[in-house]
Amino acid sequence: MANWRTLFGKQQPKQADDTAAEDLTEHLLDMDGIPPMAGGAPMPFIVADEHNVSLFYYLQTFDPDWDGATVRVVDTASEGEPAAVIRFNGVLWHRLGPPNEEAIGAHPLCRLGLYAYTAKEVVGSKLLRRFCRANRIHQYHSDSLFKGYRHFAIAFHDSVFEAISRDYSVQKVGKTPLRSAAAAELGNWKS
Repeated sequence: MANWRTLFGKQQPKQADDTAAEDLTEHLLDMDGIPPMAGGAPMPFIVADEHNVSLFYYLQTFDPDWDGATVRVVDTASEGEPAAVIRFNGVLWHRLGPPNEEAIGAHPLCRLGLYAYTAKEVVGSKLLRRFCRANRIHQYHSDSLFKGYRHFAIAFHDSVFEAISRDYSVQKVGKTPLRSAAAAELGNWKS
């Protein structure tokens, strides 16, 4: 039996009319080392401060005994679900919000290959260039301040997470509820 991600996660979504123009300088690459997210409810959960973001989510699992007749509902307090955390360091900007998988065609990165259940790096990011241009109003601005930043986009079931940061790392956190893992993460941060 094919899994949900195989059946639906690779479909090319319909694009919104205003995303037809191509920008050849911007393209997407797969992020390295990102474990597959749960197909139904990855429940992305973030812990953030001004310079760091930890993004927690549930991982894809397969129950060989599942007959397809029942649905298991999870939330960020559910126990026994394998999870991962992606830590973004040196964060300039981040967001978690729409569109969901049904409306992903309206996201500006869809035309480049961002679709549900994917994790991408945006090379030549127009958003990063826009932040750099906006900062030029600062009397001590230098474009070099923005060198080394990278733009990442992760499309979940119900939302898209994006971050512009220096780097990221990935860790599986076992079968800990996301809320508990996030609380432990916050407790480990230095003030």
